[in-house]
Amino acid sequence: FCPPPPAMDLQPLILPILYLLGLAQGVFLALALFSSRRGSRKANVYLGLLTLAYASSLGDAMLDSSGLSVNQPWLRVLIWPKEFFFGPMLYLYTREICEPGRYPLRGRQWLHFLPAALHVALTLPVLLLPPRRQYELLLTEPSVETTLGYSIWHWLQHDVEVSLFIVHLTIYLALSLRCLKEHRRRIGDTYSYTERIDLNWLRLLIIGTAYIYGIWLFKEFLSNYFDVYDAVDQLLSLSMLALIYSMGFMGLRQPSIFAQRSSQDAPAAAMEPAPQPPVAVEPGAEEAAKYRNSSLSPDLSLALMDELETLMREQKPYLDGRLSLPQLAQQLGVSTHYLSQTINEQRQQNFFDYVNGYRIESARRALRDSDSTILDIAMASGFNSKSAFYTAFRKHCQLTPSQYRQQNR
Repeated sequence: FCPPPPAMDLQPLILPILYLLGLAQGVFLALALFSSRRGSRKANVYLGLLTLAYASSLGDAMLDSSGLSVNQPWLRVLIWPKEFFFGPMLYLYTREICEPGRYPLRGRQWLHFLPAALHVALTLPVLLLPPRRQYELLLTEPSVETTLGYSIWHWLQHDVEVSLFIVHLTIYLALSLRCLKEHRRRIGDTYSYTERIDLNWLRLLIIGTAYIYGIWLFKEFLSNYFDVYDAVDQLLSLSMLALIYSMGFMGLRQPSIFAQRSSQDAPAAAMEPAPQPPVAVEPGAEEAAKYRNSSLSPDLSLALMDELETLMREQKPYLDGRLSLPQLAQQLGVSTHYLSQTINEQRQQNFFDYVNGYRIESARRALRDSDSTILDIAMASGFNSKSAFYTAFRKHCQLTPSQYRQQNR
């Protein structure tokens, strides 16, 4: 009689296998982004490199959970110097999506990678140390017998590195959010809709990165006090795994925005005044500074506003759910710059709010006078989705469409 072999305990292998699959998924998505022909190629490269940075973090977690960090510390050294790539890649990707081609990667733009290059240069010489020294530098504290030079090196690679990384990533997260905020202002000046161009998914990517950053901060500074270091470390790795599975696909699906002017805008663009250098302004004076050098006089602006209102009442271009500033400017035979200035100065609104005001008035009449469904009314009034209609209606009327209908039937 031969006893059966002992059952293999698969539980210790689950996390390493999961992290390895996430690493492979990250590499696959990065390669897909590098080879993609959709959207901005430069933006795809930035997102692919960011995906590889997250994938290498999962490789780090895989080495720790499988014990390879102890047996083969040189593998950990190879993927260690990546922290200073997260911030620049996230910011450069955000900037390229919001303003394609405006900032070519040359000259001073390469300074974004200077901290990362210095980190790599200071870290890779660890490979020249004996394996025992590599292990001590990566995973332990310096012992009493450690030389002064080695202690300084350990201090630089841990305490100083962590402090600098905190400052570095915080700055780039703030820059990314500011860039996204500016993008939303620009689409409000150019489009009458936001579906698929408001970059909500990019906002979620930035928030997801900030969330992972918060978990990492808790792990580094507080988890030992609550005796939850291992649990927080697993949460950090699983969060990166979830982010990798979503960011690549969303990046590939993102349409190009502001990549080039519409052909309908070409005649109007030729009439616009040459762009002026930026002017420093006091808070609240942005609009005044924006049109400081415009040749559009107040009388012409008022006359253009009257012509625009006549067009909106008689031809109802706002019923087109994809109406844009260049299209409306072409119908009036004026430049987009003059039309935008007129709406801003005469109505103190951007293009998005101005057009949606007409759409809401149309919807209010239909809600009072017809029995059509709210969705049908929204579509007939020029909105592209029920959610966009509800948001705009509450903004203009402080009521939901259903509440308005009940009060005004």
